[in-house]
Amino acid sequence: AWSELVGIARHRGASLSSLLDKFGITQLHPFQALSIATTMRGRDVLVNQPTGSGKSACFQLPPLFNNELGIVVSPLISLMIDQDERLQKR
Repeated sequence: AWSELVGIARHRGASLSSLLDKFGITQLHPFQALSIATTMRGRDVLVNQPTGSGKSACFQLPPLFNNELGIVVSPLISLMIDQDERLQKR
């Protein structure tokens, strides 16, 4: 997926390394590269990873490749409520 992503970036006139620099990272996890490459092929992607695993790059990078708007649906409020309830139980 990484080499495909580099090829997609090159084809679209973007530098993958310069885009990653904006996020302060030098490389992607395999699930990130696969998710981003799949999105760049025009396919829908569902990423289910734990908090802090790097999901943000999966939905922030594809619009940057195309200089487009990205729409993200996230259950953030549900997550916050769930975390609060777990803390209250402790």
